[in-house]
Order: sequence, then structure tokens, then C-alpha cells
Amino acid sequence: MRKILVYANANIPDDGVEIEFEVENDVTDDRIGEEALQAVMNLVDWYWVEARKYD
Repeated sequence: MRKILVYANANIPDDGVEIEFEVENDVTDDRIGEEALQAVMNLVDWYWVEARKYD
């Protein structure tokens, strides 16, 4: 097993988070990147709305 550390920073002073997870030894760097992104996104509560025109 390989231990992976992900550092997420939102460019806010004193803000940031460290996420740790493990992967199998044969996992590719691309797959680790996908897992890291998913770990970060699991911490984010976000949504979108359609922009409206204001005349």
C-alpha cells in the first residue's frame, strides 16, 4: 500500500486541509490524481445556478 497526502488550499489566510488516503502499490499516477480530486470534492459543498439577464 502507498500512503498519499493531498493538500487543498483555497487561498484564504490560515485555510487549508490535508487529506490522507491509501492506494495499492500498482495504482497509476493518473488514478491517484482522480482519487485525490474526489477526496477534495467530498469536502466541498457547491451548487450552480443559471445566470439571469438584468436589463
